[in-house]
Amino acid sequence: MTFITCAGGGDDLYCQLAGTRFILRWVAANSIPHNDKKRPKMPDAIIEVNNFRKRYGSFTAVDGITFEVGRGAIFGLLGPNGAGQTTTLECLEGIRTPDEGVLRVAGIDPTRDPRRLRTAIGVQLQ
Repeated sequence: MTFITCAGGGDDLYCQLAGTRFILRWVAANSIPHNDKKRPKMPDAIIEVNNFRKRYGSFTAVDGITFEVGRGAIFGLLGPNGAGQTTTLECLEGIRTPDEGVLRVAGIDPTRDPRRLRTAIGVQLQ
């Protein structure tokens, strides 16, 4: 199992995923990773991602990431080109299908019920 490798503390984590380095900044105290053993799982998570993987042929775009975003939180998914942000969002929106892992948005599985998901969310691409 591969997770994002991170070091640091406070609000900034210096991370590496698939050989790409980036800074992950938690902008809300209730946006926490599942693999942080010190914090309990959030009962009111609006987005849940658990061991999510997505591949395109032999290229692994996202390799086993796990995180939660709490209801009402402001959350940024940041990284350089090719780090997997767009792929992650497209799978959360039900546009693409994950190869592995569990994704939930507002309690809805984007893969199993994309029509219901589209009635629950709005997306503005920029």
